[in-house]
Amino acid sequence: MPEATELGTRERLLEAAGEAFGAHGFQKATIRAICRQADANVASINYHFGDKEHLYSEVLRFAFARTHRRFPFVDGPDASVNERLSLFVEVFLKRLFSVGRSWHGQIMAREFADPTRVLGEVVNTFMIPLLERLDAIIATGCPDLSAEERRLHAFSLIGQCVFFRHARPILDRLFGPEAYGDDHIPVLTKHIVTVFLRGLRLEGGAQ
Repeated sequence: MPEATELGTRERLLEAAGEAFGAHGFQKATIRAICRQADANVASINYHFGDKEHLYSEVLRFAFARTHRRFPFVDGPDASVNERLSLFVEVFLKRLFSVGRSWHGQIMAREFADPTRVLGEVVNTFMIPLLERLDAIIATGCPDLSAEERRLHAFSLIGQCVFFRHARPILDRLFGPEAYGDDHIPVLTKHIVTVFLRGLRLEGGAQ
C-alpha cells in the first residue's frame, strides 16, 4: 500500500480494506485491523462509508473500476465484426489474467467464489454492459439469431476465455508456469475468435 502521507484517509482505508478483504474475505477481515493498516481511527469508517458492508461495496466497485480502466475497449466505429470480437476477447483475457495478482484481483475472485449481496451491484455495473457489448457484436455478424441464441453463443465464448484463468493451476502443472499466460494472449485470442466465428459459420476466422 502507498505511504500514508501520499493518500487521504478515504483512499488509505480503501487500499487497506482491499488488502484485508482480498486476503481474509469479508467476514474475517476486521475494521480494527483495516484502520490500523490505514493509520486511521475506527470512527473514520463510519464517517467515510457508513459501515463495514458499505466499505466492502466501495472497495469492490473500486477494484472492478480500476481493472476496467486499465484494460479498456477502444474499438472504432468502423471496426469489422472480426476486429471487434478480437478486441473483446483480448481485453477480457487481460482482465481475467490480472485477477489474483493484487488485492484487486483477489477480492474479485473471492466475490465470485463466495458471493455477497454486493455481487448484484457488480453484475449491474460491470457484467451487464460487458454482455451487452458482446451481444451487439454477435448481432451485427449474425442478425438472424434470436436473443436466446446470441446469449448462448456469448456464454460459449466467455466460457472459453474463463477456462484459461480458472484452469491455471492445472495448466501450470501440465505444461509449466509460463504456458498459456500473458505472453500467449494474442495466440489465445486468435484461437478463441477463429473457433467462435467458425461455429457461427462466418467466413475467415481471426486474421
